[in-house]
Amino acid sequence: MRLVNEKYNHLIISFLQNEISLEEQKELDLWLVESIENQSYFNKIEKIWNYTSVHNKKTYKVESALEKVHERIAKLEQENIFIPKRNRFFRNYLQISAVAAVVIVALFLTIYVYHKDFTTSFTAQTSEEEYILPDRTSIILSPNSVITYNKKFNTSDGRDICFEGSAFFDVKHNPDKPFRIKSGNMIVEVLGTSFDINAEENNEKYTVYLHTGKVKLYSVDSKGNQLEKLLLLPGEKGIYNNRTNRLERVLNSTNNDIFSTETNILEFNNVSLLMITESLAEAYNIEIYLDEKYYDLKLTARFENETLESIFETLAAIFNLQIVRIGNTVTIR
Repeated sequence: MRLVNEKYNHLIISFLQNEISLEEQKELDLWLVESIENQSYFNKIEKIWNYTSVHNKKTYKVESALEKVHERIAKLEQENIFIPKRNRFFRNYLQISAVAAVVIVALFLTIYVYHKDFTTSFTAQTSEEEYILPDRTSIILSPNSVITYNKKFNTSDGRDICFEGSAFFDVKHNPDKPFRIKSGNMIVEVLGTSFDINAEENNEKYTVYLHTGKVKLYSVDSKGNQLEKLLLLPGEKGIYNNRTNRLERVLNSTNNDIFSTETNILEFNNVSLLMITESLAEAYNIEIYLDEKYYDLKLTARFENETLESIFETLAAIFNLQIVRIGNTVTIR
């Protein structure tokens, strides 16, 4: 039997019990869109659910209901109920009928599950194509890139899409409705900005390069729980590693921040405190944890032949920060 994350088992059973919330329905729809295997699993559970009386017993919990359904599946498969052992012609007829029934049920559920939410999917063909979302967000998609969203897009639930491929996004600003892009286990969240994203399905790494505004990158586990978060500023690139499920920031290589090991000069020109701490961490091989509320503070300064302690003292005095260092770990708050 195919193993499915417990989270989606809960969603399926909640759906079949007619107890699913709007937010859960949206999450289930997005999961179903991801693959044919997910649709097939849903269809099988739904079919066995209708054959049994499990759904009529409201006292069952989700786990209990799902266990009963799986027991029923195992029993039917063991007893070969679906294809009775009769004469060859009748067996062939039943096999053909079963296949036809599965196709019809799958088609019906696909129409019902997706079209009740008017799910829209668009795939760029052989050249770059521009797609305008209902909120006026512009997307320039590379060939074979795919975006998927449903009728709840740009409603009170926010602006959520699934994306696979490579594209440039120019997101319409709306502070009340965050724009979220789900690519595998990476989520990009923005309010209004422009950036490039490369999330080809078979790539080991997904990348997001920010041009304007800000974006938040999240990595999530198989159950949708947040693992890491990364805030990108203009000129920075975020990298998500599909193999390790980790996030990484790549600093821009402009002349805004330069550290010279030959002259021992560290120079910043209107650079964010986030980028300064990243540069210090790299230059002095230490770990620095900066409170998110200080990310956007800007500094123009030149440090020549100064110790790291002296640099921290200057930063603390300028921005009224509390800096605590324990060994090679520095916390700024």
